[in-house]
Amino acid sequence: MDESTSVTSLLRKCIILGGRASSSELRDWARKELRGYNHDEPIPDYRHVRGMIAIDGLLPFGGQIHNQQISSHDLPDVVRDHINEQVPLHDGLGDIEQLANAEEDHLKLALPGSAEIIKLMHAKRSDPHAGQITRIYWAVSRASINGVIEQVRTSLAELIAEIAAFLPDHDADPDKTTVDHAVGLIVTGKRNNVRLVNSQSSNSSTSQVGDFDSESEDTPWWTRWRKRGLIIGAATIAAAIATVSTWLGWTPW
Repeated sequence: MDESTSVTSLLRKCIILGGRASSSELRDWARKELRGYNHDEPIPDYRHVRGMIAIDGLLPFGGQIHNQQISSHDLPDVVRDHINEQVPLHDGLGDIEQLANAEEDHLKLALPGSAEIIKLMHAKRSDPHAGQITRIYWAVSRASINGVIEQVRTSLAELIAEIAAFLPDHDADPDKTTVDHAVGLIVTGKRNNVRLVNSQSSNSSTSQVGDFDSESEDTPWWTRWRKRGLIIGAATIAAAIATVSTWLGWTPW
């Protein structure tokens, strides 16, 4: 809750917490946030920000243009389906924090393969004496970059609150099941079943938290019957047969 503590410092503590709780899900998420995501893997929704595609360039008679907005439809066909006004931030949180601390109100983030894009845009022009594009980039507000950091900080607060809600003793270390449930609920949006044992009562009781019937809509009835009540169902049928047999005066054994 200390706003002066950097998010990167909090994420490092999450790696330690994940190790103590044997939660690979928490460690993996915190590690990716710190080191960054590979460009070939999906990133969380909060790491997408709005940006304006813009160019800098030289005019034919020596003038210059800066921050000239263009549309994604002005890009070459080969990249038009992959680049738009949604800016993916794959960098680690440390680099993102440095961007948020920049002096400029708007930051210039290079498009992937920007040099090749500029060459293709020059090649498709009909006028060889037209101006030259020197740079193509996303113009992103610093406030949007800072919003990504605040999203991670909020997720961390929700994560800890979710873990604390299921701890019978707030001074105890959380176990793997509790931590994995919190990560699934807050970070990935996947609810996990959590069985909690109330060790403070004389008769230990258990409770289950989560979407127990999440598969009921899509799972065939015979699968649900096998998973949840095959033994109970068989016992019920046997009892019914015995009752009917007794009523008819016939004993099968």
